[in-house]
Amino acid sequence: MEELARHPGRLPGHAVYQPHDRQAGERLRDLLDVPGMIGVKLHPDVHEAELDSPAYAPAFEIAAERRVAVLSHSRYGSPGPTRRASRRSCRVTPTADPDGARGPVARGSQAPRSVR
Repeated sequence: MEELARHPGRLPGHAVYQPHDRQAGERLRDLLDVPGMIGVKLHPDVHEAELDSPAYAPAFEIAAERRVAVLSHSRYGSPGPTRRASRRSCRVTPTADPDGARGPVARGSQAPRSVR
């Protein structure tokens, strides 16, 4: 966060939401108050929680409330949970990383032609 402050407007920050932390919602709100934080980052594989898990619901709610993007990537995730999660409170578009794994991208992003 020091680097965000040292380089305003040059380095965008994403606040990581830890779905197993009882104070995750409060922490996420605090992090989103930091200048330069532009969105929320979810790690379904790392946190061993599917993207449509109720454990991630507060992250989607807070992101919608703050009107910030939600970024997620998953090596082993499927588009099914992505689509179900996107119906909650924000628009999510499936895309592909260079290795071909699928994950959601925030509104305004374009999926590569091979995924559309």
